[in-house]
Amino acid sequence: MTSTEHEGFRTRPEHRWPVLIALGVGTGLYAVLPSDVSGALRYIVVGAGILCAIPMVITNPRRLSRETWVGRGFALGFVAVLLAANQVTFFLLVQQLLNGESGGAVVLLGAAQVWAINVIGYAVVY
Repeated sequence: MTSTEHEGFRTRPEHRWPVLIALGVGTGLYAVLPSDVSGALRYIVVGAGILCAIPMVITNPRRLSRETWVGRGFALGFVAVLLAANQVTFFLLVQQLLNGESGGAVVLLGAAQVWAINVIGYAVVY
């Protein structure tokens, strides 16, 4: 591809809302994890989600028409917090399962939510 062909090639900017909705669903799933599983991590993840969504919307309200380091930094930072907290929750679930501390339904529900949050988080990263 020559330089003139490359300059004429433009991609259409992506919408911001599908990413924000996906992160909102991930945050919502994390917020409704069983309380004996998530503990204080729930408040950290939900607070980080709300605080990171505000600059992401302000920098590019409708489409990702311009790449800003602020919007990208907040999006990647929140996904990192979400996925790191999710891995901690996974290990807490395994510990509860091995120690027999929770009922099977609680552990199964928590595991399904952890799996869904992982899918959402890594989909947003890629």
